[in-house]
Formats: sequence, C-alpha cells, structure tokens
Amino acid sequence: MRRSSRAPAPASPQGVTWDETAWPIVQITFSDADSDDHFIWVLQQFERLIARRERYVFLIDATKANRIPSAATRHAIGKWQNDHQEDSKRWCPGGVILVSSALVRGAVTAMSWVHKPVIKQYFAPSRKEGVTWCIQTAEEAGLTVSSAARGILQAPGG
Repeated sequence: MRRSSRAPAPASPQGVTWDETAWPIVQITFSDADSDDHFIWVLQQFERLIARRERYVFLIDATKANRIPSAATRHAIGKWQNDHQEDSKRWCPGGVILVSSALVRGAVTAMSWVHKPVIKQYFAPSRKEGVTWCIQTAEEAGLTVSSAARGILQAPGG
C-alpha cells in the first residue's frame, strides 16, 4: 500500500464529515446536509480517492440525513457514477450505505435502479453490520485492514 500518496481530505462542509482515519474504510457522514453542494463535494472527494490509485471501501452514514438531493443533483450523481464506472470497479470493491429515513432509502434505491452500481453495495440495517461488511469486503479484495478500521466496531455506535 502506498501511503505517500495519501493526503488529508479537504475540510468538509458543515453537515458532511469525511473521515479516512480508518483506512481502507472511508467513512462519510451526512448529519445536516441541506444543500446539493454537499453531494457534489462528496463526489469530488471520491474523484480525489480515485486519483490516489489506492483501493478502499466506503461507509456512507445517512441515518441523520433529512433531505434527498434534488432531481438535478440525482441526475449529476448518476452521470458521475456512469462516467467513473471503470475507475470505481478498479479502486473500490464495495460500499455500505446506512439510511434510516424511508424517504431517503426510497430515493437511494430508485437511483440504484436507474444507475446500476458497478460495485457491490450493501444497505446495512446497522452501523455495526455495515462496518463488519466493509471489513469482510476489504479482506476478500486483498486489502490490509488496519487496526483503526477494526476499532470502529469498538466505538460507540460501532
């Protein structure tokens, strides 16, 4: 694993947390994202990960999200997914999305029908199950799972 290419993520906008401290698990938390700009910012961070050329898995925690992206932003997300299919398959063996809101879960599910994910995705019922899935997926892909990644399970709500 080439650690030299890993630079800290730029400061997250309020309402979004981007955390790479448990590499290879990248944790993205939407707490109070009230703007489509938040979703576009997250796509820019995924582009930064792809440019690093290191494999990772992601855990998106949208359990506190209280809105869905606008139709235009959902389209932009789908276009981004289509445009980055090959890179996504190469660098990301899978990801978890945690959603508690039926409205948000419905929107995410509908988006996956329109833009079929090219990587494994799992809509976990709990953070613990999501982290466990990320660790297992990373190991199956031959990634070294750090003690920090395993430590997420020990954290409150882990």
